[in-house]
Amino acid sequence: MRKGLLMGASGRIQTRSYDHKDGHKVYVTEVVAEEIKFLQWANDKNDNAAYSGGSDYDGYEDMTPIDDGDIPF
Repeated sequence: MRKGLLMGASGRIQTRSYDHKDGHKVYVTEVVAEEIKFLQWANDKNDNAAYSGGSDYDGYEDMTPIDDGDIPF
């Protein structure tokens, strides 16, 4: 995997808060990935080329689309 190649992640978003040592409250939003799939692989013969797939690649059918308005950031 390297920058620019596609990967898919499924999981959940969680938020939490804590009191910082200087007294103010800090809010944190985290993405907790439960499954990651590499959707493209680097082609060793040509660094700039990539090909889709892999032996277990099955597309996007099992990923649930979300509206950008549902994302808190």
